Amino acid sequence: MINHIAKWFTASDFDDTVIRNGIRQTNITRSMVIASIAFLFSFAVINYLYININDSSALAIKWRKMVLLMNISMILLNFIFILTALYLYFYKKSNHILYIWLPYVILVELGIWGILGASIHQLISRSIVPFILMSFAASALLIRPITFFYYCVMVYVCFFFSISIYQSNPDYIALNRVLGFVTLALSYCFSIVFWNNGLLRFRQDRLIELQTRELKEANVSKDKFFSILSHDLKGPVASSLLLTELMDEDLMDEQERKEVTQLFRSSLENISRLINNVLLWANSQTGNISFNPVRVSLNELVEENIQLLRPMASHKKILLINHLKEDHLLFADPHMIHTIFRNLLANAIKFTHEHGTVEISAELLLDGTAHQWVKLTVSDNGIGMPVSFLNDLFRLDKKTIAIGTKDETGTGLGLILCKEFVEKHQGTLDVESTVGKGSRFMVTLPLAK
Repeated sequence: MINHIAKWFTASDFDDTVIRNGIRQTNITRSMVIASIAFLFSFAVINYLYININDSSALAIKWRKMVLLMNISMILLNFIFILTALYLYFYKKSNHILYIWLPYVILVELGIWGILGASIHQLISRSIVPFILMSFAASALLIRPITFFYYCVMVYVCFFFSISIYQSNPDYIALNRVLGFVTLALSYCFSIVFWNNGLLRFRQDRLIELQTRELKEANVSKDKFFSILSHDLKGPVASSLLLTELMDEDLMDEQERKEVTQLFRSSLENISRLINNVLLWANSQTGNISFNPVRVSLNELVEENIQLLRPMASHKKILLINHLKEDHLLFADPHMIHTIFRNLLANAIKFTHEHGTVEISAELLLDGTAHQWVKLTVSDNGIGMPVSFLNDLFRLDKKTIAIGTKDETGTGLGLILCKEFVEKHQGTLDVESTVGKGSRFMVTLPLAK
């Protein structure tokens, strides 16, 4: 209960940019409405009091003149406020200082008008109608409860002492002070209700916005998924069918048959990687991939994947160099680490020319805490990538599929999977690349304690 009440005052979600902008826009609109009503009210008061102004007692004439002067000032101020609010509303100057502070300026103006009006009325009446009107008009603005509380305290202190300036009857002074306090207390309660109702509405709008964004991303993912299946799977399958037809022909010699067999194997490997990555990605999106970190040897994982992809590298006469000397124990999910390193190593081989090199290295990192990390680097001297390509490398809504040095194709999902799996380990995946000189992929993973 106490925490719930405290949230009314702190309103931590007010710091959300969307909610804060929504409150500011609502306040500009309400400021414009309040200033317009106050303008019309003052205009009506002036017209009413100016008629037969001198056909009254000396005290009433003094009262009329003071009220007229006060409302003329309010007309000029409110006219300026209306024009300012209109300008800010139509030109959407959400970062302008007036956009932020205009509601508070109007709040102060209302307070001055209510205190002066109630004080001047004591010349001929015990009424504090202006103060009552001011209190409830001010509560319509969406002001943070703690700020409005300070405002009410300041206003009441001024009201408490000013009400006795033109009122000599101690009973009326005491009564007005009580009425003023009750009025402010009620307006403060209304202010809290308006504030929380406003936050509730903005939270709902924010939730709808986030859900809409998630739906758009889901649609993008779905479109990407079907694009991969329809385009990238169709090509390797068609190539495989064509190669099987060639292998059935009797016109090929032994050398040609070996080349066709190798191409057929390469095509099947592409299909296998495609299906594997698509299934892994689909499972990661539905949350069906469990994350089970254990103590695992980085050196063993690296060596296993080097042996797995050595035939692919040998076909292009690429040298795989393992610089890992010291054994590092990771606290990681072995299946995810296999997927990460297999994709990075396969990409490096794919985009490296014949007789090129792919190097694997690791270094310890200390972040100043009890946690330790290892940075695994896979570098090649291949074709590299332009900067514009790097910016979209890990985006699912951008097609960043490139052709390898032997016309190898890919799914575009491998690096996205790597990034998702690395982030599950609270690590990072970075890339550096220069066109014509090669690329470096750096993965930061947690060490076992």
